[in-house]
Amino acid sequence: MVEVLVEEFDLKVANMPGHIPTYDREGMGTSNIDVTLLAPQTRNLASEWKVCDVTDSDHNVVSFKLNLRDRAPRGPEAYRFNTRKADWETFSRSLCVSKLTIDASTVDTQARTIINALQIAARKYIPRLKRPGGYTGKQPWWTSELTSLRAELSRNRRLPLHRTKRPEYNTVRNNYLQSIRKTKDTA
Repeated sequence: MVEVLVEEFDLKVANMPGHIPTYDREGMGTSNIDVTLLAPQTRNLASEWKVCDVTDSDHNVVSFKLNLRDRAPRGPEAYRFNTRKADWETFSRSLCVSKLTIDASTVDTQARTIINALQIAARKYIPRLKRPGGYTGKQPWWTSELTSLRAELSRNRRLPLHRTKRPEYNTVRNNYLQSIRKTKDTA
């Protein structure tokens, strides 16, 4: 089934031989089950494909670089509006005035001028949301103790304690996860 998909869409497998397996579970064996597929329009942009064992997961991290030097120009900035605080009456009047400026010479120009009129009216009469989605980037319950426990876990992973002394590593990991749960519950 996967072979049909690869062939039908002219995909190229980016996985390179000579790297560690993408899947490695103690007692279950290893495999290269995680496959990176590139479409024809992106296959020349990807380079430096590699596999790294840097997480506690059975699946290793697959990474590669994308050369986006010749990127398409950025589109217009997307806005999120607070429609609950909109001045709908003035917004509607603005659209009625803009109706006179709509260019109906072709379907495309008509669509473009309608969209432009809507965007201008929205920017004038509907306030923007301060933080779209409300996400600040930080969890309110995160503490400096959790930061030090995470650093300890990362240090043990780099050693690689998770391979040589698994019970000791599991204790450090479980302590970190238990501390996160406890901090979330008290927050």
